[in-house]
Amino acid sequence: MRGVRAELDWGCRDTGGRLVNVSSNQWLAEFLRTREADTLRSRFDSWGDHHRVRMREPNDENPQRQGDLILLKRYNRATGEKGVIVLKYTESLWRFPAMFRLEALASRYAFVLEPSSWGYEDPRFFLYVGSDMDVVVQSPWPRDHEFITQLHSNLLSVRIGAGDWVDPKTFSSNKAPRDRRFDVVAVSAWSALKRHEDLFRVAAQLKAAGRELQIALIGYPLDWTQERVRQLARTYGIERQCTIYEQVPQSVVAEIVGDSRLYVLMSRREGANKALYEALWCDTPVAVYDAHRGVNTDIVRGEVGTLYDAHGLAAAIARVLDNPDRFAPRRWAEQNTGYANSTAALNVTLKRLTEARGLPWTEDIAEKINAPEMIYAKPLDVERFGVEYESLREFLR
Repeated sequence: MRGVRAELDWGCRDTGGRLVNVSSNQWLAEFLRTREADTLRSRFDSWGDHHRVRMREPNDENPQRQGDLILLKRYNRATGEKGVIVLKYTESLWRFPAMFRLEALASRYAFVLEPSSWGYEDPRFFLYVGSDMDVVVQSPWPRDHEFITQLHSNLLSVRIGAGDWVDPKTFSSNKAPRDRRFDVVAVSAWSALKRHEDLFRVAAQLKAAGRELQIALIGYPLDWTQERVRQLARTYGIERQCTIYEQVPQSVVAEIVGDSRLYVLMSRREGANKALYEALWCDTPVAVYDAHRGVNTDIVRGEVGTLYDAHGLAAAIARVLDNPDRFAPRRWAEQNTGYANSTAALNVTLKRLTEARGLPWTEDIAEKINAPEMIYAKPLDVERFGVEYESLREFLR
């Protein structure tokens, strides 16, 4: 930590130890001279400005879809009241300053960073350090939260993440646990990192002990194919217990998760796992590796679900399936997560930052949903923010 703090001080503080404005941020200046910055910017060069200002790949499948950038509040030119920009996905955190004149936007907008990875001990976060910048960093994993907090900079960490922006209307279930078709559901890409083999090994053990799990696998190709997953299940003699769904829409994901008695996260490390929170809204308890890097394991307690150690997955599955009445994950979700709760919490934080600068706060932020791309909760906001997106064109590099 001491070495990282020294790097921050070198690029972002003056000789008196005070944060400099972002226009004097040496990390930002050096980054803009790199080939990486040119590459990130060039990806959007051939696309229309209405896509570029949203950092959105052209795609007409969903007219409500925003890009990796979404506006939640407009800048008030008359009073100086700041607007709010959210940047989603880790790569976007580097792409934005490559594409936009961050130093010119600092006085107009507060920024909310929503990384998609874990492990924030990375100097590239320093691109957003500046005494004139208001920046909120979503940090669900405790270690990331502690790291951002201990920098003692303008970066303010909040314990929410990409999974906290689920739409409860999409993810819900009216089926009681005993009426559900599947015992276990896993939602993850076909990849060695997702550790499907852990689940298959346990399923084979339980089968040998007389308990035959019905398993739903929802995913998409990454470094494995569906056939590779099938072959692995076949190796453990449980292929007939598995029903596979590949690249299905959110509505189908919600239906399957809501028809399952337990959601299992087999990975040991990944950032911003949205499927876990979707399971909670489907009133499906969750089982998570207790030393997971990326997930906020603090929430996996009591009525939410159970943690398991490296050798405890079988016991965790049995614990939930044998005691369905102990769990009420949707009840927890209604009080602690979802886009409405997250909007309210973020709004309080941003208001406090703005008022600390002596600026007014007369308009609250709009509501956004991760579906999984960012969209407005109220479709009319697409039109309401249209002019504000256009105003960002003048800040493109």
